[in-house]
Amino acid sequence: MDEKEYIHQLVLKVFDELKDSIEHYQLEFIAFGKLYKDVQMYITVFFHTEEERNDAFADGVCNQIDRKFLELAKPYDKENILNSNRKYIYYDSMENLNKNYQGKMPVYFAE
Repeated sequence: MDEKEYIHQLVLKVFDELKDSIEHYQLEFIAFGKLYKDVQMYITVFFHTEEERNDAFADGVCNQIDRKFLELAKPYDKENILNSNRKYIYYDSMENLNKNYQGKMPVYFAE
């Protein structure tokens, strides 16, 4: 199993618990990542608006989600691949999805 598939399997193990543990904003978690600047992200989190997304970065909410993911996934990471210097979660907004991708996730993830 290659590294991408290994990390994807870790994501699937903790995905539901991660979703349940985050009570900030109204978030949509998708267990499907996005290639961003040649870096594979494994989860996409959609905030309702761009303003909420920007506020979440400013308030440290995104960092909290990143840390929570690592905390939940580390016990399953037998190969010790995950580390706090790397990002596994991509943050976006439904507003962006609707505005730039006609609200269609297949179009969004195909890019």
